[in-house]
Amino acid sequence: MSTASEDSYVLLPREPLTDPRATFHYTDLQRSKPTRENDPYEYMAGFGNRFQSEVIPGTLPAGQNNPQEVRFGLYTEGITYSAFAAPRQENKSTYMYRIRPAAAHNGYHPIESPATIENCFLSCNPKISTLPQQVEWTPFP
Repeated sequence: MSTASEDSYVLLPREPLTDPRATFHYTDLQRSKPTRENDPYEYMAGFGNRFQSEVIPGTLPAGQNNPQEVRFGLYTEGITYSAFAAPRQENKSTYMYRIRPAAAHNGYHPIESPATIENCFLSCNPKISTLPQQVEWTPFP
C-alpha cells in the first residue's frame, strides 16, 4: 500500500509552446525537406487531403485562404467546383495566387460574321448583341 507522500506530485504551471517545430514536428512548415534528421520520407503540406505548393517559399498565407494582403502583391482567386448545396466535407475548392487576376483583360472588339439565321442566339449573329466584357466590376489596376 502506498502512502500519500509517494502518490503526491507537484503540478507545475503549464507554459504554451511557442516554437511550432516543437509542437508540430510532423508537418511540412512550408518546406519539402524531412522534418526530422532521421526521417527518410518527405511530406506534403496540407490537412485532410488539401495540399499546397509554391514556387517562391513563404508566398502562401499561413492559416487562411483569402487574406486582405497577400505577399508580393499577388491576387487571390478562389474556384469552387462543387455544388452549392453540397455538405461541407464534400466541398471542393482551389485558391490560386496570381500576379494578375484572370478578370484583367484588354477588352473585346466585334468580329465580322456572315451569319444569316435570325433565330441563332450566338454572338456571331449581327442581330444579337452580347456583352462579353465585364459589366459589374472592373479589375483592379
